[in-house]
Amino acid sequence: MKNKIILFLVALVAVSGTLAYLSYKKDMELREAPRPWVNMKSNLIAVEGISGGQKISSPVVIRGSAWGYWFFEASFPVEVQDESGNVLGGSIATAEGEWMTEEFVPFTAKVEFSPGEATKGYLVLIKGNPSGLPENEDELRIPVTF
Repeated sequence: MKNKIILFLVALVAVSGTLAYLSYKKDMELREAPRPWVNMKSNLIAVEGISGGQKISSPVVIRGSAWGYWFFEASFPVEVQDESGNVLGGSIATAEGEWMTEEFVPFTAKVEFSPGEATKGYLVLIKGNPSGLPENEDELRIPVTF
């Protein structure tokens, strides 16, 4: 009798774990950014129309969608960097809707930059992090050419 109870409890835990996993997986699928996004990061931020290795020129206009908590006060920093990480130009992406949500929010940014002698670099979208704590840092880096 004791073995049947233990077997029943093990089966119950296994079924519960499976249901929890399937629920989590479905939740993440629902949070997926709308298409036609080219560059994405873990269903948190997506950029429209700028693919990796694409040639960009100044000023570059960036459109996309980010999960609400990517923003701080309805904005987050955007930079154009050279291959070494030197900042060639920067700006602020601005939410185009209610940003205090766990849903995707459209954003736009316009970045003016001067590549100088650089021919390659990155478009970097930086998560708003007013705390400055390293565990709250995140970014999407898209390789680009100039």
